[in-house]
Amino acid sequence: MASQRIQKLHVVRLKLRNLDALTKPQKATLAMVSFALSEVNAIRRLSLFSLFSLEGKTEIEPAALIQRNLILRTLTGKLFEFLKFFEAICAGKAKDKKIRDEFLKFKPKVSALQNGKGYLVAKTIRNCLSNHYDIEMVIRSLSSIPDSCDYSMYLTEQRGNCYFPMGEYVVFGGVMSDSRKQHAVLNETDLDAWVDWTSNVSELIYEMHKALFRELVHKADPSIRPTERNIYLDPDLVGDIGQQRMPLFHWSHG
Repeated sequence: MASQRIQKLHVVRLKLRNLDALTKPQKATLAMVSFALSEVNAIRRLSLFSLFSLEGKTEIEPAALIQRNLILRTLTGKLFEFLKFFEAICAGKAKDKKIRDEFLKFKPKVSALQNGKGYLVAKTIRNCLSNHYDIEMVIRSLSSIPDSCDYSMYLTEQRGNCYFPMGEYVVFGGVMSDSRKQHAVLNETDLDAWVDWTSNVSELIYEMHKALFRELVHKADPSIRPTERNIYLDPDLVGDIGQQRMPLFHWSHG
């Protein structure tokens, strides 16, 4: 049996009594930002093990591409939704002045993230490709699809292992490479703008969570401090970036 791995945790123990001083909107907002940050971190972890290429394996590469792009689209959609949530709080939807004032401190950073190529890419992905399916946009983008696209169907005995790259190349590829649109991703610069946007919004959520905790919880009870713990994990629960990859196929041995 392989030796266990050690994960160091800094645990901030919270009980309901630590939140007694918070209003319901404050508790809900802290929970919502925690929810968003946990989701984003989980998706980003998955993405780290999906960023690999399969040179020379032309029939398998589409499966890796579909999986990788799905994770990136999901992350992008979640981040865009967080900015919509941010706007709602700033508009007073939480009906709590303290929360609104805390959010407004981040307004300049959010405004900067709502401009530029990365935002346009994210908006299109959220509105047409991840949270919603926009058939009209796909129809308009058909002329952007090169003849070299793979329309094949790859079938296996396990239905969950089948993949259909026609969808990826026509729907995602066509919409995102339509040079007539401002959101088009046509080169490395455009791709970097998208990636940078996702990183910057992810960092923003982390900063906001930290600020909310400090303002709502720690100020009310400064005795709250993290404690350090070492957790022993089975090796298969820890992934080494660059050495392990997310599987593309599942096998059942039952």
